Amino acid sequence: MQIQRLQNLYLLISFLAAIFSLNYPWLIVPGGNIGIQNNVPLLILALLATLLPLLGICLYKNLKRQKLVARLAALFAICSLAYTYTLDLINIELGANLALLAPAVMFFSALFDLFAAHAITSDQNLLKAADRIR
Repeated sequence: MQIQRLQNLYLLISFLAAIFSLNYPWLIVPGGNIGIQNNVPLLILALLATLLPLLGICLYKNLKRQKLVARLAALFAICSLAYTYTLDLINIELGANLALLAPAVMFFSALFDLFAAHAITSDQNLLKAADRIR
């Protein structure tokens, strides 16, 4: 019997998507763009959402911790999106617009983190079934 490690592929896609989102602006204001370079809370949230999937790939032997890390990565990605949306609502009178590329890619990063958590649950169920057969 072979355990499918699809969650590592999902975590890798999530990591690459999060890295991609770090290079683009998150919010467009008339005076300039707001990205992770000039907003410390967004920097912290985005870096955590980026580095946790990489840590999850390294935790392939411990499914319980890998699942926790995948869920935390999804949580930080969603928090970064919520923070950006809040900044957009606060600065709406200044003519701020939410940039589409970086938040959309971070959304896909969170989505693939959740896919990884689901795949980990499937692996855990498969391991339990294999242990019952023995």
